[in-house]
Amino acid sequence: MNIKHRDNFYENKKKILNCFLHICNEQGFNNTTISKISKATNLSYGSITNIFATKEDIVFEILKEQIISYSQNTNKEERLNYFLKVIIHQFKNLLKNNQNKVLLLELFSLSKTSTYLKMHVKDILSESLNITCNYQLKAAAIIGVIREYINIFDNHKNEFENYILNMLEAILLICEYDKDKTSIIIKKLMEESYEKI
Repeated sequence: MNIKHRDNFYENKKKILNCFLHICNEQGFNNTTISKISKATNLSYGSITNIFATKEDIVFEILKEQIISYSQNTNKEERLNYFLKVIIHQFKNLLKNNQNKVLLLELFSLSKTSTYLKMHVKDILSESLNITCNYQLKAAAIIGVIREYINIFDNHKNEFENYILNMLEAILLICEYDKDKTSIIIKKLMEESYEKI
């Protein structure tokens, strides 16, 4: 791939991702189609599917970019903090736009998501996990907790802060943090990430 083609590829990729998120926010995941993205970006249907074969691939790319961004953090505890901040941010978005609920459920239902998170959970989520523990089991449990909380979120919008606290505690429990360390991490996260809505 020459430099010009490479630049066009990444420019089109960014355009597709931004457009996908915009249409999702406006119309919801189920109503977001490759055809609508094509029309909004002025890219041909074929040009889009050459980069992303399906809209599920677009969803996975969004997750992968988030994972790469916090994997570049050299401090493992900061990686965990960033991961949890991303989750808090996504649930804030659900308060503003319920369309994102389907998108989040789709994201954490993809087999690609499960596989990718299982591959990276040791490096991303915790420095305290025992070396001999089953990282795939931990990753699956974290995915399950997030999906469960997405599903029941509608009933807890009025108790957003307590709801988020419970979810963070559940994830940190999976990561085998002790009670005192969990309290410190959550307090710090809420101070840095939580804004009154």
